Amino acid sequence: MATVMRQGEWTLPRLYRVMAFMGQVDLDLTHVRIGSGTSTIEVASVMGQVNIIVPHNLRVESHGDPLLGEFKLKYTAPSAAAYDAPLIVIKGTALMGGVSVKVVDPTQPKWIDRWRRRRTKGSDPAGA
Repeated sequence: MATVMRQGEWTLPRLYRVMAFMGQVDLDLTHVRIGSGTSTIEVASVMGQVNIIVPHNLRVESHGDPLLGEFKLKYTAPSAAAYDAPLIVIKGTALMGGVSVKVVDPTQPKWIDRWRRRRTKGSDPAGA
């Protein structure tokens, strides 16, 4: 019933294990240091949620076994990964829980920032 967050600059080992038991784990890989080749993230979510954010310049494979849960991969930015880019394999189990992998372009502003910018432009009387 707690939240664990890993973000900023950190090094992803070849094998990284994550478990969420009635809690939430957020992994942000947008600034991660990673070696060439394949790194594996093994996930176990039991009545919990695991959220993983992957930058669009890394290759990613995601497959898992959900049981009364969800294991999903969503691209919010087109993949810009080279054929020889490091590969992250995300696999595991979601038992009455969820695993969400989202591929993003970290250079693009978040939706709330875009909304604020549009709102500020709309309220500017000079129209700038």
